[in-house]
Amino acid sequence: VNLEMQQLFGSDSDEVTVTLSTLTKVGIADGSRDLAATHVLQNILVGLLVGLFGLIFAVTAYFARRMTIDVLRPVELLHRGVTRLREGNLEYRVELLHGKRRNELSELADAFNTMAAELDKSHQDLRREATHDPLTGLANRACFENNLSGLIGSGNRRSPEGVSILFIDIDDFKLVNDSLGHAAGDALLV
Repeated sequence: VNLEMQQLFGSDSDEVTVTLSTLTKVGIADGSRDLAATHVLQNILVGLLVGLFGLIFAVTAYFARRMTIDVLRPVELLHRGVTRLREGNLEYRVELLHGKRRNELSELADAFNTMAAELDKSHQDLRREATHDPLTGLANRACFENNLSGLIGSGNRRSPEGVSILFIDIDDFKLVNDSLGHAAGDALLV
């Protein structure tokens, strides 16, 4: 190694130091720009994720509300209707407010209401048949006894002296049926 080589090495070393210093400044500047761009991208990504979670929450809340309105409330109303019907309230009807939209639950409510109306009508018909004469439509003996026991039974403020009974007996009515026929006897009773 001679002096000339040392000087050449020293000058090359100085050049390398200056070049490295320049490269370092450029690298730091480029790295800072890249970090700033990364922060911008990170903020955009966080904003997109927040927006996506907000959208998912809004869609979930919407469908939960629709599920409550379209399914849970109608099922609850139908359950209440069945319970009231079982308790003997035959006049109860299920009201589903769905506007113009028809679905299976509103059809089920309509079927329930139709069934309840038929059951109520059947019950009223049976009660009428049990308490009224089919020929004349007048109250029969069972209805009479029920009303009488209600009038003179315990807890009634009326005294038995305030109740009057009129008894009508048609003597020899069998002769009408035997001589003129049952149709004539029925007409006479009516």
